[in-house]
Amino acid sequence: MPKGVKESLEKRIMNFVKVDDVTDCWHFTGAKNNIGYGMIKKSRKLGMGTTHKIMYELHNYCVVPDNMVVFHTCESYDCCNPAHLQMGSRKDVVDLDRKSTRLNSSHTDI
Repeated sequence: MPKGVKESLEKRIMNFVKVDDVTDCWHFTGAKNNIGYGMIKKSRKLGMGTTHKIMYELHNYCVVPDNMVVFHTCESYDCCNPAHLQMGSRKDVVDLDRKSTRLNSSHTDI
């Protein structure tokens, strides 16, 4: 992603972020989908995207492959703090769900 596009997209996301001083979650306060993930328009060509996946890609200088997902280690759907995000397989998410107190195991960006 070109530098100017990255900076402007990240800035647009951060304009809607409220940081929780206790958990360090970056809660996205803008538009959300029906699950509760933050949503923002990446560009006219690229359309909408989830804020946590976008922030993961921007901060890790990568594109998440189609067979992988970005999931929250903090269990907060609207968090887009890159330090709270991991890329893994759907199996990784299920394994994490089994080890945690999560109530919803569909906590992934599809």
